[in-house]
Amino acid sequence: MKMFKKKEIKGLVCLLAIMLASKGWAVAEEATQGTETKAIGTQTIEPKLIMECKFDEPVVDVIFGEATMTVKEARALGMKGLEKKKAMEIVKVQYPKVVVANNKDEKEVRDTGLMTSIKFLDKYKKANKEFVVSQHLTKKPGWIHPMGEPDSVLFNISKNRKYICVNIPFPITEEDYYGYGEDWYKFVLRESEAVILNTEGDIIRKIKASYDTLVSPNGKYVVDIDISGEGAGPLVIYNENGIVKKIFLLDCWGIDFSKDGNWFAVIGETGEGVDYLIILDKNGDEFWRKKITETDWYIEEMNISDDDIITVTTWNVRTGQKLKYRFDKEGNLIERKSKKEE
Repeated sequence: MKMFKKKEIKGLVCLLAIMLASKGWAVAEEATQGTETKAIGTQTIEPKLIMECKFDEPVVDVIFGEATMTVKEARALGMKGLEKKKAMEIVKVQYPKVVVANNKDEKEVRDTGLMTSIKFLDKYKKANKEFVVSQHLTKKPGWIHPMGEPDSVLFNISKNRKYICVNIPFPITEEDYYGYGEDWYKFVLRESEAVILNTEGDIIRKIKASYDTLVSPNGKYVVDIDISGEGAGPLVIYNENGIVKKIFLLDCWGIDFSKDGNWFAVIGETGEGVDYLIILDKNGDEFWRKKITETDWYIEEMNISDDDIITVTTWNVRTGQKLKYRFDKEGNLIERKSKKEE
């Protein structure tokens, strides 16, 4: 689903405790035969403090990495729960590898999904690289950046947490900025560059696109609902060569990618008063589409699992009834469940 709501985490942060609560991973894994590991288990566990990391700026998002090290090294980094292990035992740990930050005021940062910098850390929490938005802005005399100075810009992390897309808006003239009045965003959203980085901090490509884009799990293209014109469409697919294809949608309820990024799903209204689930490849070619909702029905959720199952949940605004659909990649209906909203 296309959402940019981010939670700001400031000061002393239990980053790995948050990760464990959501993923249910073990605190550490015993290593055998060099770097080969034996998993303790993946059962759900209660949130537990296993590391504290302090950052100077409010943290907007984090990508975790895995590393092996000695217990002695892990303890020196503040890892908890290793009291019963010997100092030279090898353990597998989770650490904050990519830290997205925003140096703005706390109230301005919260839930905006904006960032000013990204730090790329090694397993010892030392910054190897840093991407600072202000260093990538195009500056022209008499022109302004509509998002403010220094810029806070939108970003998006790919579904598999391997790529970060930073949307850098191009500068515009004050005349253009103020001339659009309440519709100034129409100009801004079609004047941007999507900078795509991997988790090592390398810029792998730059794509000219509109301002609010989603990056694919393979990092090769971005997708956006272009709202620079009337309505909420079209759906636009961009790669490093520019616009690949535009697909008309009157409204869009959500976008999600397959695990490999070679195809994606979108739910949108095509102007007929109904919503369709549409499956497209990376070039914008349509595999198939299914009618999902009609009058009084709304989309609650849509996602693609790692094994290529598309799930769509809808609800009826009048009756409270819920319908869940599950399709395979070929469009075959696997399951249709009805449930009364509680």
